Amino acid sequence: MRLAFFSPLNPQKSGISDYSEELLPHLAARVQVDLFIDGFSPAHKGLLESFHCFDYKSDAAVLGRLSEYDAVLYHMGNDPRYHTGIYQCMREHPGIVVFHDFAFQFFFFYLAYERGRMDIYLDELEACHGTQARGQAEAALAEGLKPSHLAEPLSFPLNRRLAQMAEAIIVHSEWSRSRFREIVPTTPIAHINHHVLPDDAGTHLPASTGKAERETVQIASFGHATPEKGIERTLRVLGGLRREGYLFHYTLVGEPSAFFDLGELIRSYGLKGCVTMTDYVSLEQFKQSIEATDIAINLRESTVGETSGSLCRIMAAGVAAIVSDVGWFSELPCNAVIKIEMNESTDAMLTAFLKRLIEDAPLRARIGANARRYALSSHAIERSADAYISFIEEVMRGRPRRRFVRGISLELAQLGLKESDEEFMRGLATTVEELFPAMTSEVAAVEDKPPVQAKTALEARAINSTARPAPRPPQEGRTRKLEGIDYKRAALAYPHKLEADQRHYLLTKPFYNLARRLRKYPGDGMDVETYRHFCDFANITQTMALPSGSRILDVGCGSGWLAEYLARLGYDVTGIDISPDLIAMARERLRRVPYPVDHETPLRYRFQTHDIETGPLPGETFDAVICYDTLHHFEDEHATLSHLAKMLGHGGFLFILEGDRPREGSAGERELLDTMREYGTLESPFSRNYLDSLLKKNGLVIVGDYVSVNGLFHRELMEEQRVMVASPEVNYLLCKKVSAQDSAGPMRDSRQAEGLRARLTLDNEWPGQSAPGAPLNLRLTVENTGDALWLTGPATIRGAVMIGVRITDAAGDTVFESHGDPPLARALVSGESAHLSLELHAPLKSGSYTVKIDLVSQHVCWFEQNDSRPLVLPLHVK
Repeated sequence: MRLAFFSPLNPQKSGISDYSEELLPHLAARVQVDLFIDGFSPAHKGLLESFHCFDYKSDAAVLGRLSEYDAVLYHMGNDPRYHTGIYQCMREHPGIVVFHDFAFQFFFFYLAYERGRMDIYLDELEACHGTQARGQAEAALAEGLKPSHLAEPLSFPLNRRLAQMAEAIIVHSEWSRSRFREIVPTTPIAHINHHVLPDDAGTHLPASTGKAERETVQIASFGHATPEKGIERTLRVLGGLRREGYLFHYTLVGEPSAFFDLGELIRSYGLKGCVTMTDYVSLEQFKQSIEATDIAINLRESTVGETSGSLCRIMAAGVAAIVSDVGWFSELPCNAVIKIEMNESTDAMLTAFLKRLIEDAPLRARIGANARRYALSSHAIERSADAYISFIEEVMRGRPRRRFVRGISLELAQLGLKESDEEFMRGLATTVEELFPAMTSEVAAVEDKPPVQAKTALEARAINSTARPAPRPPQEGRTRKLEGIDYKRAALAYPHKLEADQRHYLLTKPFYNLARRLRKYPGDGMDVETYRHFCDFANITQTMALPSGSRILDVGCGSGWLAEYLARLGYDVTGIDISPDLIAMARERLRRVPYPVDHETPLRYRFQTHDIETGPLPGETFDAVICYDTLHHFEDEHATLSHLAKMLGHGGFLFILEGDRPREGSAGERELLDTMREYGTLESPFSRNYLDSLLKKNGLVIVGDYVSVNGLFHRELMEEQRVMVASPEVNYLLCKKVSAQDSAGPMRDSRQAEGLRARLTLDNEWPGQSAPGAPLNLRLTVENTGDALWLTGPATIRGAVMIGVRITDAAGDTVFESHGDPPLARALVSGESAHLSLELHAPLKSGSYTVKIDLVSQHVCWFEQNDSRPLVLPLHVK
């Protein structure tokens, strides 16, 4: 593969220069890379020695060679000094664009300002946001004012035409990816984390590791010191801390902005002698400054959707950082940075966190250690380089398909359809391609032929074959999908289609005004669906039986109603959803919870915009994953379950609540199809057999199959006893991670005797003697040392593993026996343990007894019969 690479490079003073120079050797190890530069000579001589460099500013003819490359990669940022030439090349020679920012107000405004041609900015504003926006900006400029749009970069990002000219897009955050997806839904987009290098970890040693604690704490902010980075706010807060007697030194590492007087601000807040400004520093000096820092402050008064390379280095170095809870920053793990919202309480929050961090060196160390682990695993440069190559190859493979769709669109345009019909034309072209999938490869073979041989893709098809292709068969195991719907786009647009009362219901769900119930639920009181929701939450939590503090992932969390319930019980909850609007709603919901878990335990939660079909959360593992009525919304169920399984450790739980697949042609199927037509969201539930096969493929087995009747009851038990209940056709499945994905063969479980072995350990002192009838309290650890999964449940279910106690007298006669008290709360795989507390009573007659404690698989065997060693305790009663 040959790759043309456009980017700022040193000596151009840009973080993108450092980013590209670090990335280039890793790309060049895999493909041939040539550099295209805009009228400068790279400062690092190694680049000149290792790469061919073409200066397109001094010799524009070199751009004619771009057609010889397999791909062209452009790095686009907001500084017109370094990106104007790149922007002009993008317009003439479309390629793969790495957007280091989301909004480009500043790029177009200052480009227009420098050239004395404000029409450059106004034209872009009109093209992206309409004539009204242009008129407002013209009126402001006529009065000598800056347009108000500059203060709202995310509302007026001026990126539509930039995105539309890109062959494909790379961004550094899920936040940016989801927003670009709304703008260009058919353009390939990849989220590739901003990288860090192994040596970014440096030698920074927090105080808890033995490094002598400094009396004066070193605080720093890194990068170009602009007003948007909260520098004035930071100085104001630090001035207050100094007046309270806190010892610190604050360093601004980077080039100061020309738009405010930092020296005057430092004097006005009483910080003279406490602040150092470095101006622009080399990358090596930059890293040395990070090494010397105890607390980093990386705020954003406003954001253009950027990812902070400085913060990535700070985290890799193990430095505790305070950041704004916006954009990419909000996606960072809550235990790796301190996030604060930018509102009227920001100064107070910043003050409180700085006080605590200045006083608490061990806390700084813990946060820094978490940050380092996350950065070095999730942002490793090798992973980023691999992702670049994989995505570029994917884009190359998809070119025939995209050209075919464009060709069909152009042919339809010749029939007289207007520009406003573009969405219809593309949708129709995509449908045609899906009906004739073989065309893609055939078009690839003929697209370079001269017009006389094949004027259009359709003619090429007719020339090559007269056979009629078969329509795509319906998908096995799921309710059929409607063709021609972009389900991901519809999921993003769904919240905007709701009326005000529906949005309010979504925000307050499962609570709602009984007077405004849906029409399909007649009568008074709570409808059956909402009643089910309230029962479900309690039942799921009780069935998983996880201890407080367990990490739970809520997949497709929507407005956060289940996450709120779990967080208020004391669990550490992460909610993910593809919709940024729903994630914002979920955050708003949890922010308004008035009380913590208890008087000293805060709610532990975070929400992140993430498409689980594209990959797991980097570096994250969970004790349990919950798919509450969400799995049927995902188009690629194979990728979804694979990614969920990767985030579960051995023995982790997956709880699935899913409606059953309705019969073809039934009223249930018609209702699902009508919903897809109205909202465009995918409503495609699974058959039980198909879902079971997907789970097994990913190392998951069903350990609990339930029917909900207020509580969850084992389906097997309900069916065997022929209990007649009015329960909805909903699958409640508790699954357990028992093996690696794609592992060979089914796992044995406790419905067979083979592989049932246990180690029982007494955790408290055994008295050995007792008064008649006196209580005997035992604390046990029970470990699965066999290779069979232990199922749990009522004693009437075959294979349910439970504790068994038998007391025999000196003659060997049984005087007491019990099973299942207390019960095992959870199914256990090999290597897992459970802790139990037993309360027995000594026999009433004096004498010598033996207390034997073992595991029993109901209707199968005692474990002792399978060469497992029980716990045997002597007891003398007198």
